[in-house]
Amino acid sequence: MKKITFYIIFCLLFLSSFRAPQEFQHVVFTVEVAINGRSSIKNGPQDTCMINDTIMRINYKAGTNYIIREGFIYLNSTIQCPDTIYGWEPCTNPDNVSFNVPLCGGVTINDNNPQGIAEYDDVIGDWDCRGWFTQDLNAAYEGTFDISTQTFNFTNIPGIGGSGSITTDGAVLQGFSEIKRSVVGGTGALRYVFGEVRQRAIGVNTTGSMNFRTEFDLYILL
Repeated sequence: MKKITFYIIFCLLFLSSFRAPQEFQHVVFTVEVAINGRSSIKNGPQDTCMINDTIMRINYKAGTNYIIREGFIYLNSTIQCPDTIYGWEPCTNPDNVSFNVPLCGGVTINDNNPQGIAEYDDVIGDWDCRGWFTQDLNAAYEGTFDISTQTFNFTNIPGIGGSGSITTDGAVLQGFSEIKRSVVGGTGALRYVFGEVRQRAIGVNTTGSMNFRTEFDLYILL
């Protein structure tokens, strides 16, 4: 009987050590990222050409793996997308069918900063990414063309404050389609976090890389 009583007390103490669901804070916020395409490192075949003096077009091939070392994180609705249209010209692939996408801000390239810098002052963090292409970029007009792991390093977390990072994993869809990605984990003020994100491209910048908008739907342990 004593053993049973001890076992029951042990189980109760063990269960009480877990935090109740109401101790999680539900946080939703949205950010935009401008990818600096000139900070990427690739391992695999790709074609490169200049569309004009500033815009560089890269045709990543299926199987190419990569690291993008720099993206600039802004609050939602920071990146400006004027009426200018960026045409995805055939470049080195004559069979490519061109289509148009918005040419947006986010990254500035000039004689003093040929590798690209943030266009706007209110940067709230930096972003990096590593992954693989599953289709040739010039031929990928629908479905998944990229599987990647993305890390958002915040200096000031929207709606929470403080610094910390959060990592997501999942696919990227061609055609600027929205997709959900899993939250893998975090550090700093986001070290006890789970949830998901919704991500959608919002055009390209002068480095020829995507800008995208990400909505975080998170539960954070207090």
